Amino acid sequence: MNAPHTKRLRDQPLEDVVRVAATTAIHEAVGRDEADHWIVIVDEAARPLAAVRARALPEDSRDPLSSILPDLRPVILAPANAYVDELLPLAAELPSGSAVIVEDIDCLRAWPDPSLDPFLGGDAHLTSRVPGIPLLLKACRYRSRLKPCGHPQSFAVRPQQMPDCPDPKHFGPHPFVW
Repeated sequence: MNAPHTKRLRDQPLEDVVRVAATTAIHEAVGRDEADHWIVIVDEAARPLAAVRARALPEDSRDPLSSILPDLRPVILAPANAYVDELLPLAAELPSGSAVIVEDIDCLRAWPDPSLDPFLGGDAHLTSRVPGIPLLLKACRYRSRLKPCGHPQSFAVRPQQMPDCPDPKHFGPHPFVW
């Protein structure tokens, strides 16, 4: 039997996801089918920005998915061949109801609400076999005149001191707001 630190993400109970462009209206993303599913919001280059359960979205909103990025929980983006315990430094930032987005070649899948508790302590440890770096994905929550910045960024760990936000909406210099 494998020790916890030898389990790869691809071996976890993963769910299929639907990739949806950040410019897509929320009601269009929700209305794709009746079943609840994970929606991975992607940028124009098809890079993941965030993930959310379809049932958590308002069915009648005509706003783009990009408008809700600041309000979504952080998710972890990690390659399928990463070891589960490589997520441990990020586990504290993954709130209940969130997911690990697992990337395998051109396929994305979700490990919903992963319980990393069995991997904490014991003989679980970070290995030197790092096939890719798991990243936290989070959008800036800074608001100017009631409009959110929403600029998505990725972090290897949650910074103790927040970096400056690149400010693509030109709100003026501001730190990234977690």
